[in-house]
Amino acid sequence: ALLKCAYDLEGDLLYSVKWYKDDIEFFRYVPSDRPPGQYFEVNGIRVDMLRSVNGSVFIRGMDAASEGTYKCEVSADAPSFQTIFAEKMIRVDSGSSSQLRTSGVAWALVATIGCLTSLLRWHAT
Repeated sequence: ALLKCAYDLEGDLLYSVKWYKDDIEFFRYVPSDRPPGQYFEVNGIRVDMLRSVNGSVFIRGMDAASEGTYKCEVSADAPSFQTIFAEKMIRVDSGSSSQLRTSGVAWALVATIGCLTSLLRWHAT
């Protein structure tokens, strides 16, 4: 499943995009770091680092252990370091086939923090 986090920082520079499952961080993208992407082991999450770029994260082989509340958190760079987030419950549906698939989700959040107004939306495909 590819989880994408779209955001509009309205002119501010990006500091980081972080992904969480059940409030535990599993992926971090910080453009100024080398390498910019970093993976942290979390039960049910197997990140494909080659396919996870620019804050989007690709999770391989989602199964029942992958179910949970996923959160995308975006932070602007200095001087504001303002942060917004969007979260959504993802369920893995086995349906009538033997192959598990991620239930389709689409979600959007408009957040205003100080003078930073941003649209966050993400979806699993």
